[in-house]
Formats: sequence, C-alpha cells, structure tokens
Amino acid sequence: MGRNGQKAVRERYNWEGEVVKLGNLYDGLLGRGPNGTARSRAMEPESAAACDTAQNLPRRMERCRALGIPCELLRGQIFKRSGAIVETGLPEGIALKPAECRNLLATLGGAIVLWTDGRRPANEPSEWYTVICRRFKTMPEHTSKFRRMINYGLRNCRVRRISPEELADRGYPVYRAAVLGYGGQAPVDEADFRRGVLREAPYPDLWQNWGVFAEERMVGYAQVELFGTVCAGFSSIKYDPAALKLYSGYALIHTMNQYYLEVMGVQYVCNGARSISHETNMHEFLVRNFGFEKVYTNLNLYYRWPLGWIVALAYPFRGALGRAVPPLEKILRLEQFRRGPVKA
Repeated sequence: MGRNGQKAVRERYNWEGEVVKLGNLYDGLLGRGPNGTARSRAMEPESAAACDTAQNLPRRMERCRALGIPCELLRGQIFKRSGAIVETGLPEGIALKPAECRNLLATLGGAIVLWTDGRRPANEPSEWYTVICRRFKTMPEHTSKFRRMINYGLRNCRVRRISPEELADRGYPVYRAAVLGYGGQAPVDEADFRRGVLREAPYPDLWQNWGVFAEERMVGYAQVELFGTVCAGFSSIKYDPAALKLYSGYALIHTMNQYYLEVMGVQYVCNGARSISHETNMHEFLVRNFGFEKVYTNLNLYYRWPLGWIVALAYPFRGALGRAVPPLEKILRLEQFRRGPVKA
C-alpha cells in the first residue's frame, strides 16, 4: 500500500472512525427528527404511484427544500436524505443501477442507499415488509372482547384532528412520558419538539395531526403523512403510558382507520416497515386485531466505500461484534434482512 493509502487508513478509514459513522448512520436510518420521533429513514424513494395528482411530487420537493432536506428526483422517485437514504408508504418498486446509487450518494451525501424492488407474492415472504391496511374493519367484524376494548376507549377518550400549533402547545408531556417509558432514548427538549412539529405547519396537504384526550388532557397523539388519496402513513404515534389503561390506543387506531379508509377513501393506511432496531409487538397487534397485513418486498442496499467492505468483513462475526458495538449490530441486522430468507 502506498503512502497515500496508508494515510487514508490511519486518518479516515480506521475502525474507531467508522464506528462513529455507523452510529450516525443508524440514527439516520431511524430518522430521528427535530422532535425526536422516528420518521422517514435512509435514502428514501417516494413512489410517483403514491402521488395521485400532478402537483404532489413538486409539492413534496418544495417541502423537502424548504426544510433543508437534501433531495433528488430520479425516474419518478423523490430520494431524500435524513442521515442515510428508505421507501415511504407501500413500496411500488424501483430498480436502481450502481451508477445511479453512486450519483445519489455524491449529490445528497450519506453512506447508504436503501430501496425495494416491488411487492412479493404473499406466499413468498421475505425478511423485509411494510405493514398496511386496505379496508376499515367495522365493529361487527371484531370479536366481542375486542369490541368492548374499542368502545371502552371511545367512551373514555375523545379523538380528533388537531392543528400543529395545538400539538406543539400540548403534546410535549405526552412525547416525553412516552419516550421515557420506552427507555433507551433521551427525549429532546420542549423547544426542539415545538420546532419539529411547527415546521410542518405550512403543509396541511402533506401532514395531519391527531390528538387523544381524556377529560381535556392530551394523553396521546399521532402525526400522519399523506400521499394524496393513495396512502396515509402513520409517521409517529405516542401515548402517555399512564393513560393506556383507558385504551387510548384502541380508540386512536380505530378512529384514524375509519377516517382515512372510509371518509377520505385512501387506498390504504401504512404503519411503516419492519423495525431495524428491535422486534415490535405493534405490527403483530395491528395485523391480528385491526385488519392490517404484511406486504413483503426485496430489500436492496448500496453502501458508500468503505462501509460495504466493513459490513462484509464483520457479517460472519455479527453476533459477537453486535454485542460489542451496538451501532454496528443495527447495520448488520439490516444486512441480514437483505441477505437472509425467512427461516421455517
């Protein structure tokens, strides 16, 4: 190796430096927004098929640029970077070439491009999936026990649309209690929470907010990203753990599903893709009780050098390395989703 190569290894591509980058990349994959909520992750293509008007794509580009989010329009897809580059809503599929990935990384920055190449048949599951609901499940379709739970929540809680200003004014105690209840992540301060909520105020056609109230006290909220009349994506949902006994979550999901699927007539609502950091019971709960389904896709990753080289070397030792270096464990888990078939 020449002098320049040795210098690059010492100063730029040493292990300690790459671990820091992996940690930052993982935060990007989770998409920690200014209000601390998980949002769109990695280098994200938004399908043109999810935009039912000619104005939708330009409007989404306008929003990204106004918020300072690096974005690029490529083959009818908006790619945006929030630390790295993931599909929002139901993946329609796109086949990227290596040269296109390199151009996106050069233009937008980041360390990884993540995309899917379309839906798989239901009888051919993969490790990667998005959880959606295409039809509102009415009360008579639920079991008698689950109907009682929903009705209990609706009696004890009032669910309604709220403005960004109301969420900014009243939502922080819910957000803080929820984050502290989950553990593992420190909540942002109230000023950052307000900024994160209010920055979406100019885009009511793209973002909506919901509040759950018990005796006029906010005990939960949701932020929903709209893709015309095609998809309503549940971007962030937070509950005050002390109020869960009121079945606030049951009331919120039931009300939002009814509103978007029946009143607005969107084609589906979406609760996001498989969790990168851990297995969550939320997806299984929605599938089992609210009529959601898993839509399986192939996961594709393109790494900026030398991250791909590091992942390839570390992958055979992912168990030990993952325990020793938690940020690396998350990246290796994502790589496992890309490689591995579902185990019988």
